[in-house]
Amino acid sequence: MNASQNNIQSEIEKVTRLEKEGYIVTTSRAILVFDYYEDPDHKLEKQLKEHRHQPVIFLVTSYGDNVALHGVKKPKHDHELPRYEREELDPESVKKHEGGHRRDEDNHFNHDIFNLAQDRERIYVMSDDITANPLRSDVDIAWIHAGNELDRLPAGVKVKALPTNLKGVSYLVTMPDGETIYYAGTEPKPLPDGVTPTLSLPE
Repeated sequence: MNASQNNIQSEIEKVTRLEKEGYIVTTSRAILVFDYYEDPDHKLEKQLKEHRHQPVIFLVTSYGDNVALHGVKKPKHDHELPRYEREELDPESVKKHEGGHRRDEDNHFNHDIFNLAQDRERIYVMSDDITANPLRSDVDIAWIHAGNELDRLPAGVKVKALPTNLKGVSYLVTMPDGETIYYAGTEPKPLPDGVTPTLSLPE
């Protein structure tokens, strides 16, 4: 992590490695969870207990099956976070998914994230190639694809989705103090010229 010389104190307090591809980045304003898949040592639970009043932003880069999502929740108001419509995809893939099969071997997404951090504000930023059936109606999901930016996230956090060479996205997160966190995801493309993150993951 390269702390900016202009910042007396970094907002990034702790980086915790999860199983598979996941990370927790604990900041002074929010807890960021990248590609949670499994956590047998309960590391996230410990961070939540230590930071009881901080919102949690879950960020998911990709998922194995590129199948259609049914029942996308529409925003109730124009100012709500964007949720992107899905394009028509291969009918056989959809049929396979409807038969109850799902692939978790890519280790980037686990439906269990919808059951985490229920005692506080939380938002899910998810690549729009992800299958999240059954979709929970009681959680906020912001679907995103490469080139999209979200600037109305909890604690003043901003997120930009960057392209990869395969499926899904990479994330560039900007904290209110200007520090940036880059999470590469699957087969990321080179960062744009002039972008030097404060923290790059995987480390």
